[in-house]
Amino acid sequence: TGIKVYDRSSTERGRKIVTDSVIRAAVQCYALEGRYPENADYLRNHYGLSANDEKYAIHYAYNGDNIMPDVTVTLRIQP
Repeated sequence: TGIKVYDRSSTERGRKIVTDSVIRAAVQCYALEGRYPENADYLRNHYGLSANDEKYAIHYAYNGDNIMPDVTVTLRIQP
């Protein structure tokens, strides 16, 4: 139905916003510090990254100081 389609579209849009926010914060860190951070917690603590941790899981794979990390955001299963 239309409501389910809207829900799915809204959820996907939210996931993309969180993904883009993580990447943007990582790039900002690289620009200012000359390295990518080792984890998303660093971005939370130093670059204001925030996400609804009850709704989204951020998978941040550090690849080295000068290699863009792999970032995947997934929707957590709601009970």
